[in-house]
Amino acid sequence: MPPSQTIQFFLITGVFLLAIISYKKKSLNRSGAFASVLIGAIISLGLSLYGLVLLASFFLTSTILGKIIDGRQNTGRNSIPFEEKGETRGASQVFANGGVSAILALLFLITKETFLITAFIGSLAAATSDTWASTIGKTSKQTPRMFFTNRKVLVGQSGGTTALGNLAALLGSTVIVIIAFSMQGMIVDFFFPWWIALFLIFAGYLGQVIDAMAGSKFQGLYKCRTCGELTERRRHCDQATILVKGYSWITNDRVNDLCTLSGAVIGGIIGYIYFL
Repeated sequence: MPPSQTIQFFLITGVFLLAIISYKKKSLNRSGAFASVLIGAIISLGLSLYGLVLLASFFLTSTILGKIIDGRQNTGRNSIPFEEKGETRGASQVFANGGVSAILALLFLITKETFLITAFIGSLAAATSDTWASTIGKTSKQTPRMFFTNRKVLVGQSGGTTALGNLAALLGSTVIVIIAFSMQGMIVDFFFPWWIALFLIFAGYLGQVIDAMAGSKFQGLYKCRTCGELTERRRHCDQATILVKGYSWITNDRVNDLCTLSGAVIGGIIGYIYFL
């Protein structure tokens, strides 16, 4: 087996093993594990170890943060979570966070256009920025406020922001870009200066801002028929909920699609202008 094929074999094997471990730890359900293997394999083929390290950085940091923070918040609670999604990711969540980056890796494999790498970085920076913002933001003592109206909203409601959540969003994007910047040279002829890194951090953060804007305006919000609570769940208290805002087909996963796509577009434009 040629050296390049041997490396790809070990990388894809590593992706498969990580998916199994995540499934066993209940970070992924069965469909989520299959989706993660598919995304990891595509990124491995397109961007090799460079892409997989960035993908793993997003997944591992987000999973660890989620386990720690959700574990603390759920201690002694029997209440129904506000969000539809739970701690265990399914295929829809995996594709929402990693689908765009996988497509970009595949396009790079075909075209070798360098700006697709900065688009890839922007996409994962946005995914990390959004996940850190929503996870860490839940711990804020400040009441979340809706992005456009500044109206107070419930913890976990899409479009609600806090100062802590915004700081976490900026840190999440920064971590991914720093890792990407520090690994330059693992792909031949791909180097970008520190000031491009700053723009890519902005790309990731702006993707999260667009996520908050879309969540506040368009994501479906429901009301429980039994207890009257607002929720993003379509069922609450064993009853179907009533849509009171937004569109039923726009879920958190669709908003996350927009988040990662926005980060990719901004990151791609930055790279296209620089490498032109």
